[in-house]
Amino acid sequence: MGRAKPPWHPTHWVPQWVSESGHFTIYRTENVLMPTRRAWATSLLTAALLTGAALLPAAETPAPNTPKPTKPVRPSEFDNQPAPVPAAEAAGKMTLPPGFTATLFAGEPDLHQPIGFCFDRRGRVWVAENFSYAQWREKCDDRVVIYEDADGDGKFDKRTVFAQGMFHYITGVQVGMGGVYVMDSPNLYFFPL
Repeated sequence: MGRAKPPWHPTHWVPQWVSESGHFTIYRTENVLMPTRRAWATSLLTAALLTGAALLPAAETPAPNTPKPTKPVRPSEFDNQPAPVPAAEAAGKMTLPPGFTATLFAGEPDLHQPIGFCFDRRGRVWVAENFSYAQWREKCDDRVVIYEDADGDGKFDKRTVFAQGMFHYITGVQVGMGGVYVMDSPNLYFFPL
């Protein structure tokens, strides 16, 4: 007599691994692998520790296939926020502890709508760009982009679109365990490397 499947369990999902206690199971379908608790914790910890870098300021040349904004964002008379700082000046305006420096690695227009990012062991930055936030869409241009600093000067030299056109509402990216995990609600994609 086998273990009963939970009520939400689609019949086309196949158990890949069951813990000794039988309390935790990894299931797979044709293109989705649900990661272990440790992989989820690593992804969440990475996102929590590195959220500040998602606010990277702008650069000069626009990225290809970037949607144009519908209207410029300007402070109103009811808004006490100062005008946005240009990308070239933003790093210099940061308050840092003695001995620390901040430089611009990548920013708009080369980087748009970052919602999540991570680093691989080669030092490349993988960014999930979400153009559909905050509404799920049938088709949109959400994408995963890789930024690489080949010459070590602290600014990206190479920008590669890893995946685009297949996402509906991308919310995160994590490199590890033999590939790239992309969270695209309600799907979790795994791209083997």
